[in-house]
Amino acid sequence: MLSAVIGLLIALSFAYLLLSLFATWVQELISTLLSWRSKELANALQNLLDPSAEKLAGVKRLREKWAEGAGIVEKLRTNFLKAFYESPVVRALAKPNGRPSYIPSREFGRAVFELLVKAGTADSPALKALEAFKAGAAKLENESIREALLSFAAAAEAELSAFEVRAAAVRQRIAGWFDAAMERATGWYKRRLQALALLVGFLLAAGFNVDTITLASTLWSQSQLRDSISAEARQYLQSSAKPEAVRIIEKLESLELPIGWSAANLPRPGGAAPAAAWLLRLLGWALTGFAVSQGSPIWFDVLSRFVNLRGTGRKPAAE
Repeated sequence: MLSAVIGLLIALSFAYLLLSLFATWVQELISTLLSWRSKELANALQNLLDPSAEKLAGVKRLREKWAEGAGIVEKLRTNFLKAFYESPVVRALAKPNGRPSYIPSREFGRAVFELLVKAGTADSPALKALEAFKAGAAKLENESIREALLSFAAAAEAELSAFEVRAAAVRQRIAGWFDAAMERATGWYKRRLQALALLVGFLLAAGFNVDTITLASTLWSQSQLRDSISAEARQYLQSSAKPEAVRIIEKLESLELPIGWSAANLPRPGGAAPAAAWLLRLLGWALTGFAVSQGSPIWFDVLSRFVNLRGTGRKPAAE
């Protein structure tokens, strides 16, 4: 009995793992096509650097050029965020005429520091970098951003003496400021991905007709099928090469599970309540979609635990 339960859990976990891997590929495709990462990063930078400015409207707004002859001070006063995107440090992280999807905190600190140093030296070229940074930060219109950046310089001056060390400390504090903002942005992005994962999981369950209730019932009643899938799962865990999207579908088909839209896998129309049969199928799809939305790492870990549990077997009786 216990062996049958473990075999059932192994087979279900293996099916969820394969579907989760395919769902991850679909989610990454959607996220890339819609540029979600770069948009979320742009929104986070907007809230951090220039919350009072007009929201950027995609790549087209970023392609607009500054007025002829506009200097760095005018750029910062007009739109700090746009000046940040046009800095050489940030441009190097993005595709031509595009926005970066990821900015390391160290590069963020370097870009902001260099922008403000250039703005500070526009009036007094002889100023040292840290003094130029403070002069540039003082020119910012937004009070909260201006005070935050000036406080980083003040804290560095209070703690350290050597100029080079103080300048590095300012960049490091700016990077920490960026990291704190990115933690909040990551939470927003994860919530959006969770909603997408639920949607993709349900659509895959319905599209491939993977009903958890029917799947579990069939695996429970057919021990040979259950054992063969358990063997496939063990072989999969031992293999270092993981299948691509197309191979995943082929693997699912090779398992001979009761999935797909063949006549044998449809709800029986001859029952007393065919509508109830379809409602039960919808419930099975919902269970599958929820399981798939949890992600492949979870099911890989669950599958590994069950396979190891079955491999150890029962503890032998003491002599």
